[in-house]
Amino acid sequence: RLVNPSEGGAVTAVRNWNAAAAAAQGDLLVVIADDLFPPPGWDQALIEMTGRLDPTRTPFVVKVADSPRPADVLLRHPVVSRAFYTRFGLFSPAYRGVYCDNDFTTRAFWRSVILDGRSLRLEHRHPALTDTVAPSESHDRMNRHDEYERGVARYVATWSRREQKTEPRLVPTASTRGLSHWRLVLTQRRFRAASSVGYAVRVMRNVATSRL
Repeated sequence: RLVNPSEGGAVTAVRNWNAAAAAAQGDLLVVIADDLFPPPGWDQALIEMTGRLDPTRTPFVVKVADSPRPADVLLRHPVVSRAFYTRFGLFSPAYRGVYCDNDFTTRAFWRSVILDGRSLRLEHRHPALTDTVAPSESHDRMNRHDEYERGVARYVATWSRREQKTEPRLVPTASTRGLSHWRLVLTQRRFRAASSVGYAVRVMRNVATSRL
């Protein structure tokens, strides 16, 4: 289905994704781009990952593998529950493209829950990930230096240093079969508390080191 946003303004990746999300009616919203190729059975795999969770009630996001780095947690192509979208939206319209995924990842961790769906690997034919793909004109335009500067400035202005520097923790999807709504909420609260303590410890160590 082709969606043409009615509002004015420049055409950007964020504007297009948000317009598609606004038109979507499903319980799970899948952010996908024209250079992302899911494997057979990917939809059933997502359903199994969410287990007992009701996407219309529980706000959560699923991180799928879309890069060759196993430890990568950046939500470039998140799978979003209807409850998350209703409460927190998709990408912030303050961004045009660059750093919208950083902002979304930080928001998902500090405001909700991120499920670890990296067992589902999607082929990402992106010029930064493979030498066989040449950058397109739109890719070069979106990744200009001034676009990065704009995205970074917005990100730094939105989130505290603690929120920016804390590595998001993901809830293993193998455990979602036994996770109810409230158990998942409590799990994420513990994750956020542990992350905050870890950040405080790192700051104290850096201060102590600088005094030596």
